[in-house]
Amino acid sequence: RLIHICGILFMMLGCILPKKLLSYHIIFCLKALILWDLLDDKCYMSVIIQKIAGYEKYNEFIPANIFTCKMCVLIVMFISIFGIAFPQISLFSAITTME
Repeated sequence: RLIHICGILFMMLGCILPKKLLSYHIIFCLKALILWDLLDDKCYMSVIIQKIAGYEKYNEFIPANIFTCKMCVLIVMFISIFGIAFPQISLFSAITTME
């Protein structure tokens, strides 16, 4: 579960990272979106834990509407893309220059 929590935090807060790390955030978001589609809207981390532990059923870590999750991931991914395209007005720049 700790790895799952770290992945969720990185996915939702990764858009405030510096420009050189935003590409990793975008890749992570794309991977999550693709795997949700391939795994019939199941979280890939939940599926991996289910297979490794041998559980017949493993509940989702955060039981949320999958459409809402996908929209949130798309929004933070686009914020990261915006941060790469315009680093002077990115979230990281806005946070570090607040004085």
